Amino acid sequence: MVRTPRNWRATLSRTILPLSDLDRSFPVENYEASIAYAESGDFVRFLLRDGDRLRFWTLIERVQTGQPFDRALADAYGTDLRKLEYQWREDIAKRYTFWPVLFSGSLLWVVASGMLVVGYIRKKRRDRATLARWEQEDAPYAVPHRSVADEVSAIPDAVKAVPGLPKVEHEGGWHTVH
Repeated sequence: MVRTPRNWRATLSRTILPLSDLDRSFPVENYEASIAYAESGDFVRFLLRDGDRLRFWTLIERVQTGQPFDRALADAYGTDLRKLEYQWREDIAKRYTFWPVLFSGSLLWVVASGMLVVGYIRKKRRDRATLARWEQEDAPYAVPHRSVADEVSAIPDAVKAVPGLPKVEHEGGWHTVH
């Protein structure tokens, strides 16, 4: 619902408007008006809470028959608007805490993305450590690596002396191919 983020912001920033102010005049400024609408909707939700639906409909019927709102509210709920507002404020203070904002959409995705990056980095480090361990374990069995220069230097000088002929090694000796 649209009122939920507004009520969170208003609760966390402590800018909840008193219901008595809303009764006298509704705010004209956009931000305050959006808070006032959200508060009004949430107060109706509070009045309709479990077990109080019958009281709410009694309130509506009394107002429809012409009874002033304050008197109809007191008759239906057995208390005045000031006490109900206090109970409502306690209710929204519990419901609109910092945790729902913390776990709402965008922050949750940022945290999830961060966890993926950290997991990827840890996996790469673990893979590098495994490869290093394998190299250490295989070192005694490794065949020495010979470069091309080493191979060329192993060719006898007599074979190197004939330019342009292809040469191959076979059974320990160098031969020209013709």
